[in-house]
Amino acid sequence: MKIKLAMLGFCLVTGAVQAQIYFRAGIGYALPAAQENIGNNESEVVNGNNYYATVEPVKASYGAGINFSVGSGYKFTKVIGADLGITYLSGKTYKTQYDYNEVGFGSEKLDTESKSTGVFFTPAILITPDDKLPYVRMGVVMGMPKIKGTDSYFVNFDGDVQASSDWEQRKNMAFGFQGAIGMQWSLVGSVKLFTEVNFTTMTYYPGEKVSTSYVVNGQNRLDEIEQYFKKTIYKDKVEYGTSINFEEPSEEAQVSIPFSSLSFQVGIVYTLGGIQLE
Repeated sequence: MKIKLAMLGFCLVTGAVQAQIYFRAGIGYALPAAQENIGNNESEVVNGNNYYATVEPVKASYGAGINFSVGSGYKFTKVIGADLGITYLSGKTYKTQYDYNEVGFGSEKLDTESKSTGVFFTPAILITPDDKLPYVRMGVVMGMPKIKGTDSYFVNFDGDVQASSDWEQRKNMAFGFQGAIGMQWSLVGSVKLFTEVNFTTMTYYPGEKVSTSYVVNGQNRLDEIEQYFKKTIYKDKVEYGTSINFEEPSEEAQVSIPFSSLSFQVGIVYTLGGIQLE
């Protein structure tokens, strides 16, 4: 009995020593998934008594864009392992536009561009049935992204006015779930090429929206704006009254920002050690 226990302990120790540790790095592009409306492309024309307008909704998910990932993992057996990854997202730029033209009097235009950036941590379980079969990785996603945007105005009713405002939606953690399926191909020694498809489902609830610049006809006038118009705090419940304190940030109901995506990635895996566990 003691001999059997000793042999079992020896197998566990040697198995742990021989278990694989790997490092990976990759680059990919994520397509938007589960998109939601983030604004409209609108056009209005007034010509005397005639009026014409068009409205086209703009749907988006800010999880779309170029992503870079690095990670490391530990395979307990040939089939099961643990993986910890870090992904940087440089999001796709989305645009909305509003045009108003009153023939013979003037016009007004507002263009908005916005995109996301962020670093996300992706702890997961790795399942590798066989070297010749696809692997599966399942886990959670967490990070603190930002949405950065620019509003550009142009008005020429009683004289040309050009203005632009930069803003950020930020603070609060974003949580979601992630699953990937991929394949590996041997290159040389312990180095392999991997390709994978990665699906992420996530929604971000920012804590605030802050103006970072306000330029009118070439002059930065951010310091001239009251705090009420510079900063907005998002809350689950907002109460409004008859009086407004312009020295304090404004409050708005919590907004949700879609971050789901379908990503295609390619990269390199480097493995240390060899696994003998069954």
